[in-house]
Amino acid sequence: MRNVRISDNMLLRSFLVFWLFVVLLVNGQTISQEITRKLCPPMNMKGVTPPQNRIDTLERIQRLREAMANTSHTKAPVVDAFMITRYDEHMNDFPADFDKRLEFISGYSGNYGLAIVTKNKSAFWTDELHHFQANNELSCNWTLYRTDNLVAAAAEWVVQELGISMRLATDPKLIPNSEWEIIQRAISSVPSKSLIFVPTALNLVDVIWPENERPATPVMPVFIWDKAFAGKEWRDKLTSLRNVMKNYEVEAMLITALSEIAWLLNIRGFDLQYGPYLKAYCVVTKDQVHLYTDQQKLQAQVIKDHLGLDACSSANCVRAHDYDSLWNDLRKLSQNWRKVLLPSMSHFSPGVSRAIYLGISPGKHKVMPSPLINMIAEKNEDEKKGMRSAHQRDAMIFCNLMARIEDELQRSSESIDELRVVNITNELRLADASSRSISYPTSVASGPNTGMPLYVPNNFTNLIIERNKLLIIDAGAHYWGGTTALARTFIMDPKVTNEQYIELYTRLLMGLINLASFTFPPHLYTSQLDIIARIPLWEIGVDFPHGSGHGIGAFMNFYESPIDLNYKSASNDTLKDGYFLLAEVGYYQEDDFGMKLSMVLEVVYQNHSSGYLTFEPVTLVPFEPKLINVTMLSTQQKIWLNEYNNKIKTNVVEMLKKQNFNNGYNWASDRTDPIPLGEEDNKDAGEMIKSKYFVIVVFFILQLVLNY
Repeated sequence: MRNVRISDNMLLRSFLVFWLFVVLLVNGQTISQEITRKLCPPMNMKGVTPPQNRIDTLERIQRLREAMANTSHTKAPVVDAFMITRYDEHMNDFPADFDKRLEFISGYSGNYGLAIVTKNKSAFWTDELHHFQANNELSCNWTLYRTDNLVAAAAEWVVQELGISMRLATDPKLIPNSEWEIIQRAISSVPSKSLIFVPTALNLVDVIWPENERPATPVMPVFIWDKAFAGKEWRDKLTSLRNVMKNYEVEAMLITALSEIAWLLNIRGFDLQYGPYLKAYCVVTKDQVHLYTDQQKLQAQVIKDHLGLDACSSANCVRAHDYDSLWNDLRKLSQNWRKVLLPSMSHFSPGVSRAIYLGISPGKHKVMPSPLINMIAEKNEDEKKGMRSAHQRDAMIFCNLMARIEDELQRSSESIDELRVVNITNELRLADASSRSISYPTSVASGPNTGMPLYVPNNFTNLIIERNKLLIIDAGAHYWGGTTALARTFIMDPKVTNEQYIELYTRLLMGLINLASFTFPPHLYTSQLDIIARIPLWEIGVDFPHGSGHGIGAFMNFYESPIDLNYKSASNDTLKDGYFLLAEVGYYQEDDFGMKLSMVLEVVYQNHSSGYLTFEPVTLVPFEPKLINVTMLSTQQKIWLNEYNNKIKTNVVEMLKKQNFNNGYNWASDRTDPIPLGEEDNKDAGEMIKSKYFVIVVFFILQLVLNY
């Protein structure tokens, strides 16, 4: 795809706006902001009702407070405050229903939050992206805070709220060690209070969660991820890991991230709803591999042969153990180790739990980001092919989906609602022979629901889809070859008259094209790339509350480290050929309307000799032409969009035709017509090179200042 020319003036103005954001970020006077609760206290007025998806958890909070005061539960003195994290033992973004303790105690169904309950208060923290949802779902007995740093904000609150010698407790298996240490440092910084942060022997939420109300744990067997997709035998991956361990002078490494275990051993499972993983711990040494899991899931002979489970006695087979036996084994095994590599927090990888850290004798820890993160992110040739193939199949399914929705809206006498579209979306994907599961909660938003960035419909919030209202579909799936994700915004009316819709949509598209077509040096930080996608919105003084991109895996994580395109992260990670990322832009106005566009991009060499990189689009789904003002697009943006649509025609539209998906073929064909280029557009865009180097110089200055 061609490079897009961005005007120098636009970049300079946006660069100055960027620094304003940085100054505000650095000099902000508070870590968190208390949010005014929606319809709290409840209004007993005719026609005024609280959000229908709000859950009253006061009775559960009261039972938790009773458990905090019961020393038989705490196995220690009375607890004055109890912290509930969003995590399971493996720090997953989307834990299994059995492990959704935060949702049970608070009613919040999202995947980013933190709660603390004291004897007379209940506080909840989330970020700008999730606070709309939290405000709707949390009952009025919760105080809601918005913050960019959950742990630091909660720690500040604890120091302010707890009295002298009071005790804060949490389950050490459900908090990353790095987060524990942040809280511990905050508490220790006020020695006059003598606050104590303690681990609990029992999880107090588990104590009050009735067994007959708690979801069951999954018991599905694991399966092999074939070398045809993985591109490498698991024993070869193991050798590479051991070489890295040798360089770091460690005798063992504890792997607690389920995605890392799945990648290393070329296995997948069904223990998470949105992650294709086996719930397990793994210990790797120079001559042994130990896997701690439910051994019922390893009984198939093909799995035993794959991992060498039967009579394992060599360095390149797996010794299987029961899941809970890890804790006793750690104490015994670690006696023979001088240094143990314990993964620390790195972007979307929280690292090992506090309990794992405490399970290793002091002085033996080597805490650092997992070396598997970069090994996983850099896809080999077979993984690249699998990702491209998965997205081609996914695009065909999405085109058929949209054709079906439009047909139902035109023909059906009955209304179509958001949940109906969710069901169709999931059914079509799961019906594909190469699809394994959904990769994250399918979001279908219509009308005012589009104003919530991470809206997922339910029976209480479900809206009818109206032809003159915006419709966002944000969905993805796991295929044998790769993981997909995409978001598109549509409007079903044949004629769009809302100029605000058209301008905002076009600016979002311009930002996405700017990023997708950008060429950059290999040492440019991912956090600095974020500005490219925001330029068209910043020009009119608006922004979106999330990064403009994050890594995505090959039949793996929806959020994959180390890629994080977000200027707030100040990441010093760089991109490499073979990385894949989900680029995403949006606009959200609560209770009014919103828009979202996203696509998966592959990082490729633009010039092998110089090492410069650019992107190649992997998502192949048309944009909504009715919402594009082509006069706002630059020449190079028009050319990029024409080339993108031509790629869709070649790789998707023709395949739809060959497979007799006529409705999907017609839908995609109608949206991939070329944009006419005028005389001005056909002139030589020679100044593009000048603009490109202006951008690079600006980013070099930015990098120097950030490092300083």
